[in-house]
Amino acid sequence: LETIQKKLDQRGLREEMVPSEEDLAKGVVEFLPCRELTEEEKEQKAEQRRKILEATKTCATVVDGRTEEFTLFFENIYESNGGAMVDCVVTKDDVATNHRIIIGEDYLKALNLSAEAVTERTVAFLLAKKVDRKTEGLLMSNQFPINYFALSTVEQHFDDFSLAFEEKALPGEDKFWRFNRIHDYGWSADDRFKQQQQQQGQQEREANPV
Repeated sequence: LETIQKKLDQRGLREEMVPSEEDLAKGVVEFLPCRELTEEEKEQKAEQRRKILEATKTCATVVDGRTEEFTLFFENIYESNGGAMVDCVVTKDDVATNHRIIIGEDYLKALNLSAEAVTERTVAFLLAKKVDRKTEGLLMSNQFPINYFALSTVEQHFDDFSLAFEEKALPGEDKFWRFNRIHDYGWSADDRFKQQQQQQGQQEREANPV
């Protein structure tokens, strides 16, 4: 019985399943019919569905010259004097990922758009850039923190971010230093790998002299 219930839970079942004690005594697993919802419960579920539909939007982006659709579900939008914080779920290619986006008030004023519109254009831009939607653990310097980021971070990473807003001037354009690394300075992981390879080669030559 526990194994069956666990499998049902893993498949997304959220209703309470009550087994028939009479059938269990016979060695058979059967569940009792679920009770019928009250009118109030039905209305609550209908209202929940309406809210989900209102908060869900089908959007489009262009990837490698092809128009591709994705779904954006706004879980929560927290607005304040300093801007907005948006929690959303992005679904594309049957994969859903969670994201929290911080939008400063200076961006909302400069772009003259709602937090939802800014979020949609930002996500479409990042998908077009093929940014990995799942990041775990310690990020590398070249990885974008897509699951939790501020709009200013996008602007710092991508100098063509303004294209997502029809080339409107973004508030960070004159504030950020942009560093493009063209030389290697100091020690790196590649240096350690090269040293290990050199040491291994030296040991092999010493073990097998010609």
